[in-house]
Amino acid sequence: MSTTDGRTSPLIKWWQVTFDPVPELVLGLQEFQQDSDSVIVGENVKFSFNMYNLGQTAVQNVDVLFEADDPATGRKTFAQQVIHQNIPVDSFYTVNQSWTADNKTGERQVYITLDPDDKIPEILTSNNSLSAPVTVLADTGNPSLTVTLTVKKFSTGTWSPAHRLLLP
Repeated sequence: MSTTDGRTSPLIKWWQVTFDPVPELVLGLQEFQQDSDSVIVGENVKFSFNMYNLGQTAVQNVDVLFEADDPATGRKTFAQQVIHQNIPVDSFYTVNQSWTADNKTGERQVYITLDPDDKIPEILTSNNSLSAPVTVLADTGNPSLTVTLTVKKFSTGTWSPAHRLLLP
């Protein structure tokens, strides 16, 4: 582009932009649910959220990564799902996952990430993850086991259980 006198800008007569439409994954924070924010060691927490496609083309085969922080080693993967279902434009898919609290007590964080390896082209990826706090409490209950045997007397000094009892 140039002008003959060098003092005026050339006029653009025509221009065009071409692009390939892309999906836009969004982890729906408003619908995110966890059934408990405090659990005892060994109990489950269930998570549920909507994964939206607000882009311009359908998407499928979306990886979803679930991690929990480990005080000793950092984030540790506890589940990974691949959503094979086709998610059309302006639609969503509901994802469910549970986590079993291990023996590390205290404040923990659970992290959920859509497309963690950036395999799906998107304009914005900062809306693909969230973290949720979970307090893990020690099991302070005192379990007890009571075993009652019913025996029959056959003769003096001889006893036999009425039912067979197997203990681990």
